[in-house]
Amino acid sequence: MAHLLWLLAFACFIHHGQFQSVPKEREAPQSKLLYPHDRQYLLDTINRGQAIKRIPLPFRIPFFGFDMRYIWIHRDGYLLFNKGLLDYPSPVKFPVPYINDPVREEDPSLIAPWFSRQDIPNSIDLAGVYAQVVHFSLEKNESLKERIRKDFKYAMVGSADFEPRNAIIVTWKNLTHANRSPGVPLKTNTYQAVVATDEIRTYAMFNYDSINWISDKDNYDGIKGVPAFVGFNAGNRTRAFEFVPYSQNPRISRLPSLGFGNGLKGRFYFQINEEILSGSCIERYLDVNWSDRPKLTFFPRHGSMLGGTMVNITGPCVYDPESVIRCKFDTLEVDGIYRNLNTISCVSPPVMYHGYVDLSVSIDQGPFLFYGKYYVVPPGITEADVNVLNGADKLEAPERFTIEWKNEKLTWNTGAPVTISLWGYKETNETYPKLTYIDEPGQIRHSFWFHIAINLTHPEITKDGGRHTTALWSDPLPLGWYFRHQWQRKYGNSWKKNICEDWYLKEKNSERFNTTLSRCPCTLEQAKQDVGRFVPDLQCNEIDRKCETFHRPAYHCVTSGRPAIGGGGHTHNRAVTIFTEILLKMRIPYTVEDLQELSNLENIPPK
Repeated sequence: MAHLLWLLAFACFIHHGQFQSVPKEREAPQSKLLYPHDRQYLLDTINRGQAIKRIPLPFRIPFFGFDMRYIWIHRDGYLLFNKGLLDYPSPVKFPVPYINDPVREEDPSLIAPWFSRQDIPNSIDLAGVYAQVVHFSLEKNESLKERIRKDFKYAMVGSADFEPRNAIIVTWKNLTHANRSPGVPLKTNTYQAVVATDEIRTYAMFNYDSINWISDKDNYDGIKGVPAFVGFNAGNRTRAFEFVPYSQNPRISRLPSLGFGNGLKGRFYFQINEEILSGSCIERYLDVNWSDRPKLTFFPRHGSMLGGTMVNITGPCVYDPESVIRCKFDTLEVDGIYRNLNTISCVSPPVMYHGYVDLSVSIDQGPFLFYGKYYVVPPGITEADVNVLNGADKLEAPERFTIEWKNEKLTWNTGAPVTISLWGYKETNETYPKLTYIDEPGQIRHSFWFHIAINLTHPEITKDGGRHTTALWSDPLPLGWYFRHQWQRKYGNSWKKNICEDWYLKEKNSERFNTTLSRCPCTLEQAKQDVGRFVPDLQCNEIDRKCETFHRPAYHCVTSGRPAIGGGGHTHNRAVTIFTEILLKMRIPYTVEDLQELSNLENIPPK
């Protein structure tokens, strides 16, 4: 069967100098790596005899899906949210595979910028562990709060809208490796962890100021043996994140010269969700025996199947701004845009099916090693970035037609020119659907719904001549207001009836559609129970009850949960009344007689 669904779309483009998905403030390096750690924040109770300090928090820290309200600061370079183990074997393995004493021990929930046994040297003044809890509603140091806000706002992809409310700053200053032999040269490390949260999301910043030893197994110079562990563990023996290829590897000594968070050497960012997302690029080539494909960090993690979404990506390190960058969405390759050493950008192409697809990146014709899962969203489900105000698109002859779009998703320059274009989405007997630019009314004989798309009039042009611009799309829209004069001249005054009848006959004679389409549920209970084949309509359902004009008498609507063998499905077309009767009326296309019959049914008061 050949389906035809037309879209009306707005398109906006900006000049190369105007378009920046990564603001300039993010590119400007900060002047200092470490946050202040004054003597008043020195934890005197952490010393050679006492390794841990428990601090209650006046806020909660979301951590791997758990809520943490206490924190233990450990001398050995990590933060704990539970009691952990009495002793840790080397090399460290998280989650802990076996616990000897479940009563006294548990798999630790921890954040570890430098997990290694350490000692505080008496010969260095003010050496030790410092901790400061910053509650933004109570903190009087405005410069400190502003610094935290700005650093985390421009920390990594996806953090631009993060507004921290609380933070904890822990500094390990001039600590040496444990069991150092007397008389050997003293080597110390200084590093810092900053954990910020808005009690919904949590970010961690690791700052490495100086690293002079890497292993606590070498009593002489701290070089030989298994190096320190860097990473996170959820606890409860569930999941963990090890910062490879640096953790427990001699190359960990390079951390003070890497990272480049906020443009600073030695700074690394991580977002802590149910999984850990790294904000720093990875030098994959350092470990030729790396068996797993490195994962990408990217935002947004989903986009419209019509394409045009600017995806900011962190994965491989891009040292040369002239590098050839390629992104692959499933099997569709597009050119990438260099932003900085940690970040590249790619505009998603049209992918004419929805669901998860592989997103992978290649640098300078190299293999597509780095990958992630990008979710392609159908136009009717994703949030529209272009909207027609006051429902004017549903009127046959609106007096005013006002279009509104989210300019910040296109450019920071509010004066950049935009192009508004009309597109159609068409499924034929071919294997892959097509997007069609609409410039003649004859192209849309069997259509009734359209989209508005917006992209930049002057798109960004890369060194290879590629043109890059984001595109904003509207929801599917009817186009009677746009083509009514042409249709009236071609079909006469009954153009609405003729187009509807033409569509109906075309679909009626499609045997593949008729024979493969699953039967609709007959009752409300069946519609709610058969969740595999049918799912609630996102608007017209028994909870939201936003049933508009076309479903006014409906109590609950369902759509197909998956397509039939023939590619068909129910789209907003099966509604259950309060009497659990099935309304055998299609939402699209509809006729005047359909609306008259629906309006005669009993209206159901909203909940």
